[in-house]
Amino acid sequence: MIHQEGDMVSIDTSHIGIYKRKEWDCQKESRFRLIFFPVNPRYADVIKSKNLDNLNLIMQAMSASYQSLKENYILNFDYRDIPLKTEALENIEVMLGPCTSEGEKAIVEALLKGFKNSKIKDSLFKGKIRRNK
Repeated sequence: MIHQEGDMVSIDTSHIGIYKRKEWDCQKESRFRLIFFPVNPRYADVIKSKNLDNLNLIMQAMSASYQSLKENYILNFDYRDIPLKTEALENIEVMLGPCTSEGEKAIVEALLKGFKNSKIKDSLFKGKIRRNK
């Protein structure tokens, strides 16, 4: 995943979050991956240029991010909320983890109360996996 050649370091993130063990294949899930790289505002002006084509924009963004990483620039947020259209959740199906407690299940039920077509399913592994104490 992390490769180093001389003084160049590359991080291959293309496989993060897309593979899972065959045992979990029964969970037909959707996964989304958002990757944030730090960019010091000092370098952001170059990225905002309207005169760049897509390739040059990507190259400038990578360069700005690389420089920011080199300087140990830290992102100014711990999390990012992504707005979703309510309609996207109308037919949501939630599969609970194998060690989900009844209390946790009640929380999920309460969260989905407003979505009339929502479904909650127990994991096929419920009762087969022990919770670490």
